[in-house]
Amino acid sequence: MQRMPALENMANPASRGPRPSFSIVAVAAFQVLAGLLALTIFAFAVWSFYLSRRVSVPADAPQVLGALLVIAFLVIVTAIGLWRLQVWARRMSLGLGLVSAGACAVAAIVHQRTPGFDFTPDALKFALWVLIPVNLWWWIVFTRQRVVAQFH
Repeated sequence: MQRMPALENMANPASRGPRPSFSIVAVAAFQVLAGLLALTIFAFAVWSFYLSRRVSVPADAPQVLGALLVIAFLVIVTAIGLWRLQVWARRMSLGLGLVSAGACAVAAIVHQRTPGFDFTPDALKFALWVLIPVNLWWWIVFTRQRVVAQFH
């Protein structure tokens, strides 16, 4: 009886190829959780803006919700690429961290407070407090020689 090559690879774990290090798995898991959180926020916002009995919807809601949905899927796809040790996923992770922190910093600087309750400045400050350490973590992880060598 002849064995199929795919089944032989499953039977012999050493023949599957390189496995991601713990630090790569940790970043990928963080990205999946962040993507799921973004999808949850997206679903809650769609429900509260369009499915509840809300009288008015912010004018920029479709653009913000669309961007949130795209970012959530992009982060989850990048995490899958990290688990598969794809070079593009490593580069995308570095770019995502840098662009998101930079966008929050610029938004915090240019935001004009509106009358009444405006939690945007506080949300942007909180995002920066989270994104800056995460961004540093990712740059430290993904620029180490041992980690760079794992990607193909």
